[in-house]
Amino acid sequence: MFDQTIGTLPPSARLSQLSLPTGKLSTLNNITSFLNKPVLHELKEFLFPNISRTLLDQRGFGRELLAACDARGIRVVFQEELALLRDKDRYSPISAAGYFDSALEVDVAHASESSSPTSIFRVYYSPPSAPSLRTSTPSVSTAPDPTVYNGPATAPWARQHLASGLGAGHNPTGGNGMVFVCVHGAGYSGLSFACFAKDAVAKGGGKVGALAYDARGHGKTKVEKDGDGKLDMSLEAMSDDLVRLLKEMFPVKAEAPSVVLIGHSMGGAVAVDACPKLADVVDVVGLSVLDVVEGTALDALQGMNALIAAQPKGFQTVEQGIEWHLRSKVLNNAASARLSVPPLLMPTESQVPNDPLTVVWRADLAATQPFWEGWFTGLSAKFLACRTAKLLLLAGADRLDTALMVGQMQGKYQLEVFTDVGHCVQEVG
Repeated sequence: MFDQTIGTLPPSARLSQLSLPTGKLSTLNNITSFLNKPVLHELKEFLFPNISRTLLDQRGFGRELLAACDARGIRVVFQEELALLRDKDRYSPISAAGYFDSALEVDVAHASESSSPTSIFRVYYSPPSAPSLRTSTPSVSTAPDPTVYNGPATAPWARQHLASGLGAGHNPTGGNGMVFVCVHGAGYSGLSFACFAKDAVAKGGGKVGALAYDARGHGKTKVEKDGDGKLDMSLEAMSDDLVRLLKEMFPVKAEAPSVVLIGHSMGGAVAVDACPKLADVVDVVGLSVLDVVEGTALDALQGMNALIAAQPKGFQTVEQGIEWHLRSKVLNNAASARLSVPPLLMPTESQVPNDPLTVVWRADLAATQPFWEGWFTGLSAKFLACRTAKLLLLAGADRLDTALMVGQMQGKYQLEVFTDVGHCVQEVG
């Protein structure tokens, strides 16, 4: 009997937590008498791992249990609540503090007079760290940002506002340092490259850095909409953002690091389009496009509205959002999901009473539909024309279109195929 098991404990024993299997409920003929046992005088939590609150009520036991425990200040935790607690730990957000050196807010001026004069881009940056490459530190103001990643902002990880370049000495020349500049896909965030950035910098011997940013309409980047309440998500606008962002961070080309552009999905199209435009800003020594091919991408657009409509409108918690990304195989790396999903979500502004959704998507993917075809049209030809070392990394060899097949046979770029990794190939360790 369960009561007898409790009774075998030493007289001095005191339990702060007690877990009761379902099969032992019949032994508790009198809950008040049971809780008065000396061994339970310091009980704080009464756990029922195998039974729900509803089932306990059906057995005519729930109200008595809750009343008795409430009188004693004991927390009762049922099966469904324990599952939520386990999931909260498994799918809880984690800070990117150990993945990038700093989070920057970079003012970027626009060329178009119809746009806001400046936008604020969220940038995640780990510079080349060899002593000879870091003779000075950037002139920025720092302030704790407790909203970043729902995690603590511990020094040196804090929000830093960058109004001008990083400064001489901090920007190694192309021969002394190199930075991977990572451009994420539609519906993702700069932190989708966090795991890659950490590994790349660690293996770079101090000569390699990594930079990722939230594109307009995504994550923590702030770009004002036009007078009609619409956001320009054209390829030209996003490509211009990348060029101006790098110009803002590295205003003197002679002091700038050399750059390898890495673009995932839509970000691949942005990186390809920006590559020739960066000639006067930085030396682009490499271009890597991740899992996007013009022909396949254009064909897939027919089903995009259905995919967006099938997504949840939001979630009760950020943890549920992370869980959905993993269970639906949108992401396959748990650490990557716990890092990159929180910036995709924001508190709901719903006025619906008792709306169960507390967080919703930041990016309105459906609103970008007028720009979809423009993102990918001409991608293959532009990729092949880029005058730098090129890598195409795919999640399936069957995704090559004709132009890329011919170009690959002519040795114009390197092709690598990762199978069974999903669309976000950059999260693979």
